[in-house]
Amino acid sequence: MCGLIGIAGARRPDRVRAALDLIAHRGPDGSGVYADDGVTLGHNRLAILDPAHGAQPFVIDDGRYVLVYNGEVYNFRDLAARLTARGVRLTTRCDTEVVAYWLRDFGADGLAAFNGMFALAFWDRDERRLLLARDRFGMKPLYLADTPDGLLFASEIKAMLPWLEVRPNPAAIREFLTFQNVIGLHSFFDGVSQLEPGGYLAWTPAGRRDGAFWRLA
Repeated sequence: MCGLIGIAGARRPDRVRAALDLIAHRGPDGSGVYADDGVTLGHNRLAILDPAHGAQPFVIDDGRYVLVYNGEVYNFRDLAARLTARGVRLTTRCDTEVVAYWLRDFGADGLAAFNGMFALAFWDRDERRLLLARDRFGMKPLYLADTPDGLLFASEIKAMLPWLEVRPNPAAIREFLTFQNVIGLHSFFDGVSQLEPGGYLAWTPAGRRDGAFWRLA
């Protein structure tokens, strides 16, 4: 299953590590935190593919690029072959490495090539750019909230609560009581939304840009 949490705009390794403890059930096989001046990323791993490798946060190119990722890209072997043809030397048998190098080479434009279910955060240290993305149908969750520290994101709202002034969202509660589901991208918590399925968010210290790599035709 795996679980991720991060904050864009602040170095908060201790808080992120504590938040990972709140969602430890999502990944019993490993846990890690990456902290930079502009971002902090955390990950709990449930190891499925190549358990001996692929620990996250996954770092490539001498630390320039860092990935935390929840899910599975089913066509990663085909993508791996295409990367190898481009001269990329892969050293594991897990999809995490393929996703990291693919995003390095193609960025948000490469998301449409992923056939799978995923939520991810990909940091470019040199460009100070963070890419968040979610699979086409939103099978993997990714929640967002603006905080005084910066943009907070996580696989579960539970991990975000220590950062938030917790208030209920009456509109979401009404929707749930009517439809047995929450419609749209908001949540039961005021100020906490979801990244759009098939969507991405590009963040830099100068601002953020939302986009979509796929829409239901």
